[in-house]
Amino acid sequence: MSTAVEMPPAKPATPQSVTLLSAVLQFTVASVSMMLGNKLAVNALTLPCTLVIIQAFGTLILLGFCRSQIQPMRVDIAQQWLPIAILFTLMLYTSLKSFVYVNVSTVLIFRNIGAILTTIVEYYVRGVTVNTPIVCSELLIVFGAILYGHGSANFSWVGFFWIMVNICGQVSYGVLLKHQMDVNQHIKEMSKFTMSLYNNTLALPLLTIVMVVQGEHVLVLPYIENVTAWGWGVIVATCFFGFL
Repeated sequence: MSTAVEMPPAKPATPQSVTLLSAVLQFTVASVSMMLGNKLAVNALTLPCTLVIIQAFGTLILLGFCRSQIQPMRVDIAQQWLPIAILFTLMLYTSLKSFVYVNVSTVLIFRNIGAILTTIVEYYVRGVTVNTPIVCSELLIVFGAILYGHGSANFSWVGFFWIMVNICGQVSYGVLLKHQMDVNQHIKEMSKFTMSLYNNTLALPLLTIVMVVQGEHVLVLPYIENVTAWGWGVIVATCFFGFL
């Protein structure tokens, strides 16, 4: 004789649309906070390379709380990941460098052009289908960004140069990462935390080289001494939002 055990009702699955909306909202909050935070951080410590190094260390510290979701680093995978990490480093460094010369509105306007460039590059590199609604949507986004930032944007040719380099790095990074996920099973199976571990670990020696080449290393101590408590609070906040 057996006794039937009554199982609790299964928890209904979260609709995919709700999951997607949640992810988009979380990314939006983190992205906007990071952009505003980076501008304030650069005002507090005008050493872009040093700031990125601090943020990379901050991300690695926070990743320590997610060890259960991180695969161990492997030398062979790190070698395959190195081109991605180089573009990741370029993207972060040039982003902060551009904030030295222009304000958030200016960066926002030009960055939205990056979506159009990404669509074009993905079409030729990955064969991603492009249709008229996609193109119209992206043009509308750029138009909206121009309307938003027209009154407050400032312009600098040096800043424009760094923004363009940043857009190229951002587009190249995204497309190369997706391409590697298409063709490399090891990279495809990585958790996002593991990808972040490779990015930030490999970025540190690259950033150190850039720091020395630009002579920023001799300015670190005198500049850091002048950072206020508010400035350090902003810098720590960018580490958190960068991790997100």
